[in-house]
Amino acid sequence: DVCSSDLGKHVLKVGGDYRQFWKLLGSVSATEYGYFSFNGLFTGQAFADFLLGDPNNTQRLTPLINRHVHQQQSGLFFADTFKVTPKLTIDYGVRWDLYQSPTFDDGLMWNFDPTTGNVIVAPGTKGKVSPLYPSSIPIVEGQVVPNAKLTNIRPRISAAYRLGDNMVIRGGYG
Repeated sequence: DVCSSDLGKHVLKVGGDYRQFWKLLGSVSATEYGYFSFNGLFTGQAFADFLLGDPNNTQRLTPLINRHVHQQQSGLFFADTFKVTPKLTIDYGVRWDLYQSPTFDDGLMWNFDPTTGNVIVAPGTKGKVSPLYPSSIPIVEGQVVPNAKLTNIRPRISAAYRLGDNMVIRGGYG
């Protein structure tokens, strides 16, 4: 939504938006049981890396299905169009956005802490980890989803100068 007001040489605009995304994950992915790629990183030949069992990339997904994931985004902005002279117009403003991390409604999420080597699971969910999970990788309960960054502020400025009836020079930064 945008609210605009004309104040002589200034046109002020104020607005914001809110978006909520959600998705139902209702099927098992093809990479569920493991995906490995070999590109010759270790030996110079992809097939040789395969024979040695040295993939350059691996992936495995969770087997949980019929899960809802959602994410919220919101933003506010202020802008002013200032007609300095009949030929020169300057636009300036600022926008603030809040992007929250996607989360699963059932709370079954995990994250990895590279500084400690721990896998972090949501509080109260450690008992739901598969008994087949390797015991050599420590699992701890803690904050899985990071806090949203509150300092996502983006200023912008632009100018337009009319050289003649058919020529305008414009520039901006944001």
